[in-house]
Amino acid sequence: MSGVTGTQEVLNNLLREKSRILDGIADACEKTGMDVVNHARDNHEQNAHAIQRFVSRHGGHGLVGSIQPGALVVTPDEVRQEVVATMEYAAMVELGTSKSHAYPFMYPALIATAQKFLSRLQKVLKRET
Repeated sequence: MSGVTGTQEVLNNLLREKSRILDGIADACEKTGMDVVNHARDNHEQNAHAIQRFVSRHGGHGLVGSIQPGALVVTPDEVRQEVVATMEYAAMVELGTSKSHAYPFMYPALIATAQKFLSRLQKVLKRET
């Protein structure tokens, strides 16, 4: 019967490790989500287009104020932190339209924070959390 105990111990250890890794990945996603929010807000706020058109029209809030973390999704198959801009015209600013150039704010923020996210994931996998 000692083999069964050893097997159960291994399974318990694997389940604990899986939980630790999922928690670590969720934490990395949440922190990086805030990094994306802050980068998008800071850099879009400094964009002359945003200052002239989108921030001032809405009493200083506008698009910049609508950039925020969304849902943190954690399942056994997926860990995802959403970042949203809730103003109705956010996609038009990010992607442009047939009549207006794009003024991306989310994509540059995602690219700017990618390396830090990867570093956080590496720490989770190396147990450095």
